[in-house]
Amino acid sequence: MLNLTAMQMEENQHREKVVTLKYDAAHSNGRTTVTLPLTLKLNLSREKISAAMEVTGIEAESIEAALDAVASWCERGAAAIRESVRKEGADLPLFTREPFCYDALPSWEKLLYDKIVADLLALPDDDASAYISRLKEERHPLLLVHDALDCARAAVYRAREED
Repeated sequence: MLNLTAMQMEENQHREKVVTLKYDAAHSNGRTTVTLPLTLKLNLSREKISAAMEVTGIEAESIEAALDAVASWCERGAAAIRESVRKEGADLPLFTREPFCYDALPSWEKLLYDKIVADLLALPDDDASAYISRLKEERHPLLLVHDALDCARAAVYRAREED
């Protein structure tokens, strides 16, 4: 989700009008929320946009662990951006979270979603939480799709009610 935190209009060194928009790109996976600062600079004179996202505050025991943490945070920042859609009728670039839509998933994510639903249907209710925890520990790719696991659980609930 993108949350607008600041907006500023200024002139750059070439005396061009530039609008700076600052957002927090926030992604929650159910256990933790990663919030990364995102800055968009819109050059109104040249009609160009530049963007920068900061990844800071990561501490690790090794270079590999630090790089893995940065990669994970970048993936989650990308998911936060992708799950946001522009609010209709808003003059400012404000965003809202896009609801989960199975039909909008690429085919490989549909396969993963269908597999999770099938696995959950095959498990007793008592084992579903452990299965979801295992997916989180393994950093399953579908965790980056907002509400995918909740919708999978709801699909399982509806399927069991129909039986």
